[in-house]
Amino acid sequence: MLSTLLSLFVTTFGIGALTFGGGYAILPVLQYQYVSKLHLLTAQEFATGIVIGQMTPGPLTTMVAFVGYRIAHVPGGIVASVGILLPAFLAAVGVARVYHRFQDVSGVKAALRGISLAVVGLLVAAIIPLARDMVTTLFTLALAVIGFVSTGPWRKDPVWVLLASGIVGAFLLR
Repeated sequence: MLSTLLSLFVTTFGIGALTFGGGYAILPVLQYQYVSKLHLLTAQEFATGIVIGQMTPGPLTTMVAFVGYRIAHVPGGIVASVGILLPAFLAAVGVARVYHRFQDVSGVKAALRGISLAVVGLLVAAIIPLARDMVTTLFTLALAVIGFVSTGPWRKDPVWVLLASGIVGAFLLR
């Protein structure tokens, strides 16, 4: 169990240290690591973790805690959470000390814009495999589109969209 926890910490720390752009940028890395490469989670379990995370504060941290819990129960959830958060915390402390000096430098602005664009690509890379695994019928496609339109252009509260979709799914997706 200790080696599993150590491996979980090292992996989540590495993911936290090497991904940039907010929580959703880690999704393709987590999916590759735990679903595709190590086969510790199924695609359905991974998607469930995302859904659970979306229903709570700090959605992606909760999702990583879920991944850790599925792998090594409560200690795994704690270790994965610390592992994913520690690099960002250390980086934020370090960057905060010097950012104000360089925030107006055009090269720094351009680099951050380039990284932000790469994050858009990472988000798309995370969405496509999830959509392939989850959208299997016209009805599930309709639910996905309604969820997108409701939270995107219509700007409805995602919590209500998730609750409504869960109720619909409970009765119609058996």
